Amino acid sequence: MESAHFTDLVRDIIQTSGKVAVRYKYDHVDTEHLLLALIDECLKNPVGGGIVLKIFRQLNVNLFDLIEDIEGTFDDKQESVFAGKIQLTQKVILILKLSYLEAKISQSETIYPEHILLSYLKSGTTFSKDKLTLKYSFTYDRVKNCI
Repeated sequence: MESAHFTDLVRDIIQTSGKVAVRYKYDHVDTEHLLLALIDECLKNPVGGGIVLKIFRQLNVNLFDLIEDIEGTFDDKQESVFAGKIQLTQKVILILKLSYLEAKISQSETIYPEHILLSYLKSGTTFSKDKLTLKYSFTYDRVKNCI
């Protein structure tokens, strides 16, 4: 998977996920940082917002409640952030690789934010299983049907 397959928006989301990690004093980008960056992108453009925002709206997910739930998973005891380069965890790298496959399934050579969302759900992170599925009924199949 090459970054050439990412849209500029997806590149921005990945970059924002690093800023999110730093904001919460992490030295790595984990899956929830990526999800927060995806939500952040939706909130930047609430009028147009793209497919991902439309999916959240169609499935009646309150983004502010979701942000609060995600933030609740972070370790409050983080003291400081690593001053060097922020690294992606293996799980985030897997999600980005899966997003390429999601793009291919939808007959696209380009990776869009909705492919990242689908890959996040498919990867089976603890948060996606515990909160997104149970509290919000937000599943891979339901999201796929919205696209």
